[in-house]
Amino acid sequence: MHQQRQIIIVQINSIVIISLITGLIYLPDLELLMAVLYGGLISLLASLIMLLRVKQALNRNSQKVGYLYLGALERLFGVIVLFGVGSMWLTLNPVAMVIGLVAGQVGFAIGGYKTKD
Repeated sequence: MHQQRQIIIVQINSIVIISLITGLIYLPDLELLMAVLYGGLISLLASLIMLLRVKQALNRNSQKVGYLYLGALERLFGVIVLFGVGSMWLTLNPVAMVIGLVAGQVGFAIGGYKTKD
């Protein structure tokens, strides 16, 4: 569990760094900054769902694959729904949301590489 926490911390750091860079480049337009942060939070939520489902799968002797499969479906639909809410209801910039989402995923990959045994 300690490794998953480290991955999420690296993921949060990458989202914050990309958000700060976006904020410095597009300082007058705070809407872009909000969209990047929202995309990063979507990515972070997907990682937290995965953390929860992996933890549940490790605690169960049977149906381990079922919990992992359920977590994958929850992440997929969660990202789609939250991305739709951000672009349609909150009217955030979709490109900026994708930048935040990618920043979170890059942070996830870097964190996974750093905690690899």
